[in-house]
Amino acid sequence: MRDMAKWFLLLVLGLLVSLPSTAAAQVSSLQSSPFVLPAGLEPAVDFWKKVFSEVSLSQLIYFDPSDMSKIYEVVEVGEDSRSNDYINDERARIAAANGVDIERVKAQRGVKERTAAGIKRSGRYISQIKQIFKDRGLPPELTYLPIVESSYDMSARSSVGALGIWQFMPRTGREYMRVNSVVDERLDPIESSRAAASYLQQAYEFLGSWPLAITSYNYGKGGMARAVAEVGSDNLVDLI
Repeated sequence: MRDMAKWFLLLVLGLLVSLPSTAAAQVSSLQSSPFVLPAGLEPAVDFWKKVFSEVSLSQLIYFDPSDMSKIYEVVEVGEDSRSNDYINDERARIAAANGVDIERVKAQRGVKERTAAGIKRSGRYISQIKQIFKDRGLPPELTYLPIVESSYDMSARSSVGALGIWQFMPRTGREYMRVNSVVDERLDPIESSRAAASYLQQAYEFLGSWPLAITSYNYGKGGMARAVAEVGSDNLVDLI
């Protein structure tokens, strides 16, 4: 789901409008967008808008993954991690109460505080990042992808080794910038943004659409091309 959220965030600028006024001001100049919401994804988009802009880190949303417009409960649990046993017990309770199989109940923690903090943090270098993307002729909406990737935290590191605001893996990072034992430009918000712009531009040219290019940020250009060939469609809804 986290991978899908990246595309949803870019599809719906309304998410940014619903954030604190500082975030809305940053995107108020965007009059048009090259991103069109594919029919059928509206419930998922609305769900992720809630996750990123309305639901707190102290809350768990229990929802139906097959119909994301169906939210069973939003439960206050505090910001400490809850065990799998606790969550599964709650899923079982909610499933029984609603007469559905437990697989029709999933849990997702809200992240509105992280989103707001990321927007605030981005103020240090967002204008420079936008200029980098503008110089490449890329949509300015793409500069908000780090909201999901890292909340614009320069030192963000994933459990699998992705690093920096754009969360480049070492192998991909070395294709677009210096990543070695002495210098790691994944930690540089400007150099890594140049790398991200290069990657996204190449992915768009290779795959032919922004939905595929953005999704390839996690699955790779080759992975997306294979998926299109396997499914026989380049429509994001079909691929999902």
